[in-house]
Amino acid sequence: MQKSSWKHGARSYARAIFSLVFGLASTTAFEQTSPSPNAATPATDVAPAMPTDPTALMLLVAKSNGLTGSDVQHWHLKASFKLLDAEGNTQQEGTIEEYWADPHKHRLTYTSTGYSQTTYWTGKDIMRYGDKNLPPRLVIELANQFVQPLPGPDSLEHQVFESKQLQAGPTKLDCLSLKSPQAPDGFPGLIGRGYCLDAEKPVLRISIAGQGADQYLRNKTVSFRGRYLPQEIRVVRTGKEIASAHLESIESLKTIEEADFTPPADAFPVQRQIAISSGVAQGNLVKSVPPMYPAIAKFSGTSGTVILTVLIDREGHVTDPQVVSGPPMLQQAAIDAVKQWVYRPYLLNGEKSK
Repeated sequence: MQKSSWKHGARSYARAIFSLVFGLASTTAFEQTSPSPNAATPATDVAPAMPTDPTALMLLVAKSNGLTGSDVQHWHLKASFKLLDAEGNTQQEGTIEEYWADPHKHRLTYTSTGYSQTTYWTGKDIMRYGDKNLPPRLVIELANQFVQPLPGPDSLEHQVFESKQLQAGPTKLDCLSLKSPQAPDGFPGLIGRGYCLDAEKPVLRISIAGQGADQYLRNKTVSFRGRYLPQEIRVVRTGKEIASAHLESIESLKTIEEADFTPPADAFPVQRQIAISSGVAQGNLVKSVPPMYPAIAKFSGTSGTVILTVLIDREGHVTDPQVVSGPPMLQQAAIDAVKQWVYRPYLLNGEKSK
């Protein structure tokens, strides 16, 4: 991950995230509990004490939401999703289904009209069967919202977070984000993101991506093996709902059948990708091209920082740049510049890696 920047005002990136959250949350009605799907129960359990330190609170939230970790294994989840067009009509719909034996053995299936893809984690390899193209990013993120809505504790414990409180109707929320999101050692999976939780228990209620561009509203909370799950998710972008998901079922697996986690003979291998910080990437940078300051931006006095996430291929070339944040007038110039950057290939166990 790298960033392209111009000199900009003093308002911090984290504060920009919070200002956008306030605007959305103040008009959103949240539902705390609901009838639960299958083995889950309404989230009325006694909550642990809430830490006052933002980083300790973030660690508690990560351990209390989602379905990963050694303490919650052998489960089966199924959810439905819808992607909406600009007029709010259903553009695509389908299902997300995951069988989980342990962190090293699970399988994930995406299906929609004319599309089916299953990925197998075998402990040694990652294999894929069906469509070779990945589903839309929104669908992948919706799946993550159920299973792993935050990075793991190992990625969080060395970061420093700050918190702000807000009132969303009758609901009080604490919102957390990186205190210094542009620091060289900032974890890539956290840059541009914020998380709002119930003020009285570590239930994740809103997940914010890309300086508030996409906001995942998590409603009708249920509990499964001491973990909190949303039964309903709405994705809002610039005030409009663009996607939604519904938890159809979550249940324990009574037995683990090896055949359920064995990929078909014609499955193909998936190359592993590694997330690195901008500081690590900077150390491998061998060629950089500065962004061209757009004439219209110069004329209008527009300045700011553009933050991008990118994929560095095995030969060190930049692909798939995605804007995390920054003035729209400057984003394309940053993308055009970063596409020309070249890095030394990143080596993992002596092998080139993405």
